[in-house]
Amino acid sequence: TPAIFDTDKEYYLSTGSLYLSRGANFGTRAVVDKYGLPVKIETNGNGETTIQFMDNNLYLFQTADTGNNNSIFTDNSDRNKWTLEQYDGGYAIKANNGIDGASAYLQVANDGTLNATSAEKVKWNLVDADTRNAQIAAYPVTQKANVLATAGIDESELNEEYCAFTVVYEEAATAEKFNERVGS
Repeated sequence: TPAIFDTDKEYYLSTGSLYLSRGANFGTRAVVDKYGLPVKIETNGNGETTIQFMDNNLYLFQTADTGNNNSIFTDNSDRNKWTLEQYDGGYAIKANNGIDGASAYLQVANDGTLNATSAEKVKWNLVDADTRNAQIAAYPVTQKANVLATAGIDESELNEEYCAFTVVYEEAATAEKFNERVGS
């Protein structure tokens, strides 16, 4: 059963830790990244859904070129109909336009680009701006914890001298400038 949307609400489409965005070919290929782009999702009376990017007012669409593996781009107003089916607590996004449109779902390729060439469903979540912004705000904390863990450093063992050298190094931007500032 297709999900029905009729709203001006801003969403981010997420696979969990990655969001729908654009990049790759021509800077307009649909990709996933850590930040994403806001979209408007609207469903008509026939159950056909459009996914419109809020920043350029253009739509997510599928090429009908087998040479492009039914690639997905972010900058058109044609071939832009999708069906969002409730799936595993989120949505599977089915292409209504491509060569394999009757059975192809929006997929993330190994290189982070999107296509619609498989009958395998992928769970997409609708994330509101507050939830997405909170996740992004946590990135520096997570990154710091990962760096310390990788280096085998317990944060409680960091002393003032180490932290002062770290600040000086970060401000110096290069090892040479750092050595000049600390006199080494």
